[in-house]
This record gives sequence, structure tokens and C-alpha cells, in this order.
Amino acid sequence: MREYRFVQVDVFTREIFGGNPLAVYPNAEGLNREEMQGIAREMNLSETTFVFPPKSSEADFTVRIFTPQREIPFAGHPVIGTCFVLSDQGRIGPKEGKRVMRLELGLGVFPVEVAFLGGEPVVVKMEQRSPEFLGAYAEVELLSRLLSLPVEKLDLLKGPAEVVSTGLPFLIIPLTSQRALSQAKINPSILETVAQELDTSMVAPFTMEGMGGNRIRARVFAPLAGVPEDPATGSAAGCFGSYLVKHGLIKEQPLTTVEIEQGMDIHRPSLIHVELALREGTIERVWVSGNVVRILEGTIHF
Repeated sequence: MREYRFVQVDVFTREIFGGNPLAVYPNAEGLNREEMQGIAREMNLSETTFVFPPKSSEADFTVRIFTPQREIPFAGHPVIGTCFVLSDQGRIGPKEGKRVMRLELGLGVFPVEVAFLGGEPVVVKMEQRSPEFLGAYAEVELLSRLLSLPVEKLDLLKGPAEVVSTGLPFLIIPLTSQRALSQAKINPSILETVAQELDTSMVAPFTMEGMGGNRIRARVFAPLAGVPEDPATGSAAGCFGSYLVKHGLIKEQPLTTVEIEQGMDIHRPSLIHVELALREGTIERVWVSGNVVRILEGTIHF
């Protein structure tokens, strides 16, 4: 019988039972793909991560990320949470100041910065890819049916429904109000149609109504990946920030910051911080950061 230790954390929150839960297997050597997928189904969280020695000389660790249904090449809260666990275990050196580790993911090597206070990791910040704007989606009737909302609840005067990627593609859809955002419900049959057309099944509506400054409230749905609703989505956060900048919805500065509230409708309040480095209106770099809290540890036997 084999044993593997795991740590479960809540990501993008300062409080337990908030944010997005993540299971991290910090020493996963010996597990094959089928076993990792089985463990991810058993954990039944948005994602589960598995840490291996690096394959690349440019990386400190190789990390594989699984939803309950499939492996994915990149994600936000799994990177943030995994780096928190590794730094908490002292695997990137002394727990003081700021330290950087480099994770080898399916999309390449990504740098992640961990800030310590009193010997504890307090903020984890990852760099994402520069944004790609992969096209607007003008089928308004399908969009309203996709979200089970009347057409007038779509706030397309702010900007179009658009696919944006800083590593993974999301269909960003502006809505008129927090009420409309809370009422949104994915229509599975319409999602399958839209996903085939856009080559993404991840839907990310948001609203600016009632939010001050560079702050939005958002939801993210990915039921075709086994995640009916994600409580906090770091890979979408960079996309939201980039969308807001592109469409002039927030005040731009050389270093523009955005805050994203997520998870409120499923009782997992989360706060994600985004920073975007701009030069002459072009987004050159994107960072996503947040807090993490430990929630439990355990061992799986099989």
C-alpha cells in the first residue's frame, strides 16, 4: 500500500471556509496520470495539484493540475495555493522577505513571488502571460440564453462579450447589475454550442454596478470541466483586468490595479488582486495575487 500526504488550503481569502479550496500533493513522485486523475475525482475540488522535481533547468518544481474531469495546463488559484504550501514547508529557502520560485506547468515556466511576514507566507503573486484578445461574440440572443437572463441584463454598451486569455481563454460578459449577476444560471445545451464556436467552455460574467474604483464582482462557470461554479479564478482574473483596460472601463496608470470579488453567490467570498503594467496603452505584463489559509492535512492510502 502506498501513502501520499496532502495539504488543503483556501486560496484568495484571509478566512477559512472562504476562497477557493485546493488540495496539494507536495511529493507526488510515483503517481501516474490515471492515479492523479482518480485522486482529483476523489478530492472533488475545482483543482488538485501534484508536485514533482523539475524537468527544466529553469524551474524549481514541476506542477500538474487536475480538475475532477481532466488535466489542465495552467490555472491561477492552483499555482498560488501550491506555492503557499511549498513555501510554508520551507522548500524555497528561509521564510523571510520576498522569495521567488519558478513552476513548470503545461504552458511553460512561470515565476511566482512569495512575501513572508513573521516567518509565515502572507501574499503569493504569480505572473501570467500578456493578454490575447481572441474575438468578440455578437450572438446576443445566444448569450442571454447561455446565462438564462433577459437580453437587457447584458451590459454590452460597456464592451462586447469577448474571449480573453492570459493562459486560459474565458468568455468575458459584462452585466448590468449585481442582481443580474446573482441570477445568472448556465444553460448546458447552449454552453455546448457556444463552446464549439469559441473553443472555450469557461464563462465569466461580471458587473461594475455598486463597486467603487477599479473593483468588479464576477462569477466563473466551467461545468464542462467538472466545475459548475468556481469560487475564485486566478486564471480569469488576469483576463478580467485586461478586458477592463482594453475597453477603457477603469482608470489607467503605468501600473494599474484591479480588485475582483468572486464566490459570494456560493458562500465562498474571495478577493483577487490584479496588477497590469502598461506602456503607451499596451498591456505588457500581468500579475495576480492573493492570500491563502491552511485548512487541513491528510494522507491518502491506496
